[in-house]
Amino acid sequence: MLNDIQTRIKSLFDHVDGAANVRDAIGQPIQRASVAFVVPVRERPAPNGRDVDIGQPLQEMIVTFGVVIGIKSVNDSTGNKAITTLESYRTNLRNSLYGWKPNAAYEPILLGDGDLVAFASGGLWWVDRFTTNTWYQGVNG
Repeated sequence: MLNDIQTRIKSLFDHVDGAANVRDAIGQPIQRASVAFVVPVRERPAPNGRDVDIGQPLQEMIVTFGVVIGIKSVNDSTGNKAITTLESYRTNLRNSLYGWKPNAAYEPILLGDGDLVAFASGGLWWVDRFTTNTWYQGVNG
């Protein structure tokens, strides 16, 4: 699913890739005007949706992923130019992902939290989180 997300947002940024976590993403230099890394954040199971005595177990999984955005900004000691630029990228990202289904196994994507992650030499890092749901059906006995 994360590869589907990368493909979907590739046209929005100068560089799009995946990373194992936020720390790995922000460890990369911001060498272009805008970069984005799609990262897994967490998976949380909901309670079992079906009594296992009746049939195969069915459980919903709530999946959260993040898009870590790096904005290059020079001669911007307060970060104000970068924040202004970031808002445009975030709007385009949300418009691209909100309500979209990555593939048939997942529900439409919903918006999550966003946070400033770090100021870097020559730019800043931000993460926007999104959630979607999928279902796992187990085998009975």
